Amino acid sequence: MQPYLRTPAKSPESSRWDRAALLYFVAFLPLAFDFKSEGAGAAAQIQGALLFLYIFLSGLFWLATAPSIQEVQSPLLGIVVGWFCFESSLTALVNGQELYPVFINTIPVLIFGSSAYVTARALNVVKDLGTILTALKILALIYLLSRFLIILLGTGIDLMTIRYQILGGSVNACLGLIATSLLFRLTILDLIIVSATLIVVGLSVTRTQVVVALAQFAIYARAPWVLMVRGKLISRTILLGCLLGTALTLDLVSEAGIVERWFSRLFVSSEVGFDPTLLTRRAEVNFMAESFLGSPGTFLFGQGLAAPTILTGPEAAMAAQLVGRLSVEQIHSIGFGHQNYWAILFIGGVVGGGPLLCVLFWHGFQALSFVSWFRQHRWKDEGVFHLGVWGATIVIGMLTYGFLAGLFGDRIISLWYGIGTGLLMGCRSRIGSTRRLRIHASKT
Repeated sequence: MQPYLRTPAKSPESSRWDRAALLYFVAFLPLAFDFKSEGAGAAAQIQGALLFLYIFLSGLFWLATAPSIQEVQSPLLGIVVGWFCFESSLTALVNGQELYPVFINTIPVLIFGSSAYVTARALNVVKDLGTILTALKILALIYLLSRFLIILLGTGIDLMTIRYQILGGSVNACLGLIATSLLFRLTILDLIIVSATLIVVGLSVTRTQVVVALAQFAIYARAPWVLMVRGKLISRTILLGCLLGTALTLDLVSEAGIVERWFSRLFVSSEVGFDPTLLTRRAEVNFMAESFLGSPGTFLFGQGLAAPTILTGPEAAMAAQLVGRLSVEQIHSIGFGHQNYWAILFIGGVVGGGPLLCVLFWHGFQALSFVSWFRQHRWKDEGVFHLGVWGATIVIGMLTYGFLAGLFGDRIISLWYGIGTGLLMGCRSRIGSTRRLRIHASKT
C-alpha cells in the first residue's frame, strides 16, 4: 500500500508546475477579465465568452486529471447549490419574473459551487501542493490588478471620488494573506500582493474590507497557542505598520487626500447624525425580511431569483432625509440584495435557501476550527497546512462580507469564495483519505 501514499510537499511553494497545476491555473484565468456592464446585457457577448472559457477549461481539467489518492468529497455542497438554483428559479418563473435575470442570477452561485469542487480536486491531483499555492497567489494578484486596470482604462479613476468599483473579486483572498503571515514565511510575491491590496483598499475607502481583514484573524480564536509556538506577531505587526506608515507618508506628501476621505467615511455618523450607507442597508434588509415573513408561501419558497428589492421602514425615511427621496427610491437590486443571508431567504425561502445557509455556516465553523483540527491530527505536511489556513481565512472573510454586501451578486467574488471553500474541503479530504490509507496499510 505504500506506493499509494502521497509524499508530503518539500516546500509550501515550488516552481515546478505539472500539467494538472497548469490546467488549474489556466481554467481560472479567463474570469480575471470579467466585469460588470453598465446596463443589463450590455456586454453579454464578452461576458458569455469568458464564462464559456471558464466552463470549458474547468471541464478539461476535470477530465484530464485523476486523483492519486482516494478522493472523498462530500456531494452536499453541490446538492444544496443545485437545489437552491432550481427551487428559486422555479419560484421566479411561477411568479412571472423574466427569464434573463433569473438565468444571470444563477451564474454566480453555480460558479461558487464549481470552483469549490475544481479546487478541491486540484489538491488531490497535483503532485506538489506548492504549485497550487503559487498559482493561486498569482491568480489573486491578476484578479486584483485587472479590475483596477479595467476601471482605469474604461472610465478613469478620480482619487477624490473612486470607491469600491476598483476592488477586484480576489481582494478578500488577498487580505487573508495578512492573517496567514503570522504563521508562514512571507515571500516577495506575498509582499507584492499585500502591498497592492492595501493600496487598492486604501484608494477605495471601503470600510467593509477593514472589517473583513480583522475578522480573518479569527482563524486563531480556537488555537491561540499556535501563535506562541510558531507565530511572528511582533515582526509582522512591525512590517504591516511600516507599510501603512509608508502609504500615509505618500498620501501626505502627494496631498492626494486619501487619509482625509477615510476619516470622513469612518466618522460620517458623527458629522450628519447617521451613517447613510448603514441606513440603506438596514432599509433593504427590512424589505427582504418583511417579504420573507409576509406569507406562508414566501416563507417556504421565497420570492424567486429575479425579485426586486426596495428600501422600507424608518431607516429608509431617515436615509431619504440625508441623501434625498429620489436617491433612496433608485437604490434597489434584482435578486441578491446588499445582505447575503437575508437575500438567500428572500429569494429561496426556507425550502430553497435554508439548506444553503446551513452548509455555508457549517463551512464557517470548519474554517474557525481548522488550525486546531489540523494540529489535533498531528499532521506534518506544511503545504496542506498553508493552503488550508489560507482557505479558512477566505471562507471567514467571505462569510463576514456577506453580512455587509450581496456576496452572490458578483461572479468573481463568488469564484473566490468557491476557491476558499475548495481549499478547506480539499485539505480536510486529503488528510482524511491519506489517514484511511495508512490505517489500511498498517492492517495489511
